[in-house]
Amino acid sequence: MAELIKAPRMFTPNEWLCANKNKYGMANFTREIAQGLNAECDRAIDEVKKRTEKTMNDVDKKLDQRLNDLAYWRGELDKKLQDNAEESKKLRECIVRLQKALAATCEPLHITNQDERRGIDLVADDVHKNLLREVETIKGVQSLLSRTIEQATEQYRLNQKSAFNLKKDHIGKQSAFNLDEYGRTVSSYAENIPDAKKAASEFAQSFSPAEWQTFTQNNLEMADKQLQNSHQMRNLIEGILIQVAEDQKKQVADTNWALKKRITEVRDAKGKLEEHLALTLKEISDMEDNITELRSTIRALNKPAAVTETRQNLRDDSKLLHDRLHKAEEALKALCRRQLDLEEEIANKSHTLHIDEVQVTGMRDSILIQQY
Repeated sequence: MAELIKAPRMFTPNEWLCANKNKYGMANFTREIAQGLNAECDRAIDEVKKRTEKTMNDVDKKLDQRLNDLAYWRGELDKKLQDNAEESKKLRECIVRLQKALAATCEPLHITNQDERRGIDLVADDVHKNLLREVETIKGVQSLLSRTIEQATEQYRLNQKSAFNLKKDHIGKQSAFNLDEYGRTVSSYAENIPDAKKAASEFAQSFSPAEWQTFTQNNLEMADKQLQNSHQMRNLIEGILIQVAEDQKKQVADTNWALKKRITEVRDAKGKLEEHLALTLKEISDMEDNITELRSTIRALNKPAAVTETRQNLRDDSKLLHDRLHKAEEALKALCRRQLDLEEEIANKSHTLHIDEVQVTGMRDSILIQQY
């Protein structure tokens, strides 16, 4: 048999009023809690905004200071790079001058030769000694210039290395300046702001401000040191170029003076030899005439002597004449030998004069020692 449906419980009016009052109270309590929480949130939001604004202002000031520091060090690097470029250019010009001075020593070295003289004229005179000193001087100059070129080239390489470090540092400063300048303009409400944790991990190996400043200062100090060394090297090169030019000029002048003096001596000796040759030729002519006369006299005596064999005085005269004739012929032979000797020596002197006056002097006139 089916159960009967029970009627719902009926509340009294008082219960109804109490229930409504409870609902009203709970609603008021919940609203009061929410209102307090909203007030606390508003205060928290205000505090966070103030702290964020203060932090952003502090960061902006630090960024401004960093931008100023970057601009200052970038300017210092710019000036040092310009100084390095100018100094390296001057040093390179000095190296080219050294190379030209070294190349210019080859021609004088090739014409310090006087060995084609002949006979007694192949003598170790002042010209020969000065030519040897000239060769020694030129070779010494070549050795000095070669060493100086090596040293200057090494200094030029060090200048380039310093410039490379400065450029690398300058590029880093410029990149940092661009990034910080961009960061200065970024708003906290901007989109696509990099994640803070990711950015921090990317700069985990960054340097401290002191290390950062010390790094640039070291580069600048090293650049200053190389600039000073390069300047000293250029001063040394200037002094060397002046000294080697003066040394070569002095030695060339000494050699030319000795050569001029020797030419005068050889010409005087040649003139005296020619005088002796002229006297010898005259003496030969006189001796030949004397021999001819002696022979004629002997022939004239031979006829009377053949007729009057008993006349002793004729035989004595004939013997005396034969003795004189023999001595005259020997003297003539000696004079002829002296003639040949004199002619040979005169030829040697002429050959020596041709070498010293025409060949050597002519070539040495082309020697131009100049300061590079």
